Amino acid sequence: MFETALNETVGLREGEKVRLVSKKEALVRTVLQRALQGDPKAFTNFITFLRATSAGMEAEPEAEEQLTPDEWQVVEHFVRRKGGQLKG
Repeated sequence: MFETALNETVGLREGEKVRLVSKKEALVRTVLQRALQGDPKAFTNFITFLRATSAGMEAEPEAEEQLTPDEWQVVEHFVRRKGGQLKG
């Protein structure tokens, strides 16, 4: 049922145009956009998603705590470049 819901289509606005994409694609694009705007949680979630999909397994709910020190350095550097600050 989860996969069926993610495969349903929704309208995604790109400038003046709206195109139909799967909810899964819309979710990935939304998280990526927020990550690119400097949202550290979105950036962490995107890295977690990439790691999970490249390994062919589901993302774990507590994946934020499982980033390697090198991945955290990347997140911190990215957030600082965007003028943000990590919480916690």
